Amino acid sequence: MTKILVIEDEQAIREVIAELLEFDNFEPILAENGQIGLELARQNHPDLILCDINMPVLGGLGVLAAVREDPALIGIPFIFLTAKVDQSDVRMGMELGADDYLFKPIARTELLGAINTQLDKHQMVKRRYEQKLEDLRRNLSTALPHELRTPLNGILGTSDLILECFNSLDREELLELVQNINVSARRLHRLVENFWMYAKIEISSSDQNRMESLGLSKTHSSQGVIEQAAFKLGRSVDRRADIHLDLQECGVFISETYLDKIITELLDNALKYSEPNQKVNIRSWFDEMYLHVVISGISRGMTLQQIADVGAYMQFDRGVYEQQGAGLGLTISKRLAEMHGGELTITSIPGGETSVEITLRRMP
Repeated sequence: MTKILVIEDEQAIREVIAELLEFDNFEPILAENGQIGLELARQNHPDLILCDINMPVLGGLGVLAAVREDPALIGIPFIFLTAKVDQSDVRMGMELGADDYLFKPIARTELLGAINTQLDKHQMVKRRYEQKLEDLRRNLSTALPHELRTPLNGILGTSDLILECFNSLDREELLELVQNINVSARRLHRLVENFWMYAKIEISSSDQNRMESLGLSKTHSSQGVIEQAAFKLGRSVDRRADIHLDLQECGVFISETYLDKIITELLDNALKYSEPNQKVNIRSWFDEMYLHVVISGISRGMTLQQIADVGAYMQFDRGVYEQQGAGLGLTISKRLAEMHGGELTITSIPGGETSVEITLRRMP
């Protein structure tokens, strides 16, 4: 049975609400003040909380603040009950995360309508997060082991061949095998480095001092960093001629290391999802506040839902497309841009082309 916690200091109102809830097959849990209500919330984990604003001992705003700070209660829908309209209370309640307001006296249809609306919304959010968690589990159980195993198999298999046939291999054959080992090792190294960088980014995002120091990092020549990253990556995959640059010079508030990482990851995705001899364009320009960098010519289209689902370890349509990588590159680029006061935007036509735009704060 759905449990509704009712925190109301007036006994008559509390009992009337309890009767209405019981009639509609809800299980009411009653509390006469905010302190008792908070204790009952922690004990019973209700499906929804109805709470008066003005109460003795602990008021409704204090209850809401405590609920939103408690990891076990943070997601519970919270509806305020109030006898008067105080705009400052309403604003503070919304800032703290209140889901709705009901004004006394409350009609039965209004009360039940508000409760059912918030319960339905909560279930939709819950199902959405459960689906994302399931997608994450599936990607971790399939894509990640594949990405680790593939380069390891290449290293082990090729090195075993060298050990077994060393005396019969000529110089050219041996060189080719060693180059294959190097390619697999670099792929594995990049994967490990991306895992490490993603963990570092997530830790840094909760460190205020670290975030402030990031804001002081600078790259004086964005054009130079972008050109170097494009040249290096294009040469490594033998597609330098496919990369077209149209860049404006501008200094930005991000380190050269992180800017290089963003461009490398985004360009690597663009080359991965475009055909050889197909042009991939990198264009940059600036306005008063930001440098804009757009990478276009990516032949793999994304749906709006896939764009919204961009995250670490997430890959889309893996059963349709052969992919390399664990889905970290796009997420790392997005998080790095956001940590430096910018953003990443994806524009795509399903079944058509995709372009990615990064904005970064420019230096004056």
